[in-house]
Amino acid sequence: MKLHRWIAFNSAGRRIGQEHPRAKFTDRDVEMAIQLSYEGFSLSEISRKLEIPKSTICRWLSGESRGQAVARWMRGEYGTKNCAGNA
Repeated sequence: MKLHRWIAFNSAGRRIGQEHPRAKFTDRDVEMAIQLSYEGFSLSEISRKLEIPKSTICRWLSGESRGQAVARWMRGEYGTKNCAGNA
């Protein structure tokens, strides 16, 4: 069974977000960090809760990292495993 996912690209045609080849954290991690920040948690508290370096959280919240706008989406295919996990 082939699975599909949507992959985000920036205006230069490069993958962004969790689909970037060097991404270490998911888009959900970024969303959670932003939500915790809005709720008033400090960088240190967010870092401890999510087990992510404080410097990474700071870059996310400032927009320095993971702050690009999506220019287009493409559907990608991955995996050929069936529901039982067999290839």
